[in-house]
This record gives sequence, structure tokens and C-alpha cells, in this order.
Amino acid sequence: MRTLSIIAVVLCLLNLSSISTSAQEIAIAADKENLFYLGIPNPITIACYKYPCKDLIVTSDNGTVDRSHDHPCQFEMMAAHVGETTIEVKQKNGKVIGVRKFRVHKIPGPVAEVGGKNFGDINAPALRVQIGVIATLKGFDFDARFWVMSYTIILLKKEASFVKDNAGAKFTDESKVILSKAQAGDRFVIVNIRAKGPDGVLRFLTPIELNVTE
Repeated sequence: MRTLSIIAVVLCLLNLSSISTSAQEIAIAADKENLFYLGIPNPITIACYKYPCKDLIVTSDNGTVDRSHDHPCQFEMMAAHVGETTIEVKQKNGKVIGVRKFRVHKIPGPVAEVGGKNFGDINAPALRVQIGVIATLKGFDFDARFWVMSYTIILLKKEASFVKDNAGAKFTDESKVILSKAQAGDRFVIVNIRAKGPDGVLRFLTPIELNVTE
């Protein structure tokens, strides 16, 4: 009885309301959020008291599901496209014992930054020593990295402006020459920022706009 009570608590915690199964004896839960993201491993936990997890077969109609090396009841789902996916759990004999649907979203867009800033003020000495642009995901629980592919830097002075296209995340030597000219009262802007994430989608990010101070 004690074992059954513990399992009942686990099933409640994993939100059985979204599960399609005859006796509600299995739970299928996304570990981090109640949805999946394209391009990254999405952890899933299966809770089942009638069948050993090692004997379960877990599949998806939108991507692949692999068993985790850490625990037989944990899996990772890689979605193939945005939309919806159905996770199906079977016994070895092919009998379906659990089904649950999840939404699949694109990874949110990152924020482009120089020196930890996307806008506001930056002093001239700090700007001159920056090495490039990074793309950061804010408030995202998953480990997902974006690579900055290219951008255009603009230094606006009262008497002149300097513009340079930059390939890659790091400032090129030509871009560093422009940065070395930054002085208080200038505006430093980066536009046409392109970044690619683990989903392979190329995105244009919000421009960086900084006021140069002393």
C-alpha cells in the first residue's frame, strides 16, 4: 500500500489531466515546460507503476525520442518541425498504454549585446575594448546557444559617421579601427544583426543602440 501511495503522489505531480490512457496508470511529463522547442533536446519523464520503464517504447510523430543514459524513465525528444507532437508509450508487445500531445515552438529570439548592453550608455574606454557581439537568450530554461553571423556597425559623430559590415561575432580589425575613434557624445549603433540558433533558423535581431559617455 505504501508503494502505491507514493506512485499516486508522483502521478498527481506529473499532471495526469492531459494524458489519454484507459486506466490513467502512466504519466507523460515535459520536465521543464509544458511544451517542446525545435532544435534542442526536450527532457521527458515517464511515470508508470505497472510496467518497468526499461521495457517501455516511447515514440513521437514529430521527431525522435531517445532514452536518457541517466535514468530508464527519462527520455529526450528532438522535434522535427514547429506545430504539435504526439508522444506515444507502448509495451514491448506493441500495446499502447499512454498518449499525450505537446505543442512545439521555435526557440525565442535572443537579444544582441555589446558589453552586456543592448541600449543605454557605455563609456568610451569600455566600448573600445569590446571584442564583439553576443546573442543571449533571456529567461529561457533550456541550454541553447545562438551564433552571431554578421552585422553592420555605425559610429555617429557630430562631424562624420563611420560604417562597416562585419562578418562573424568578433569585431574585425577594420571594425576595431572605428571603435578606437569612439568618444563621449558619439552614438554607436549595430544593425542588420543576423544570428543562427540550434534550430538552424537565421534570425535578424533587434539593433544595438548605445550612447557613448566619458
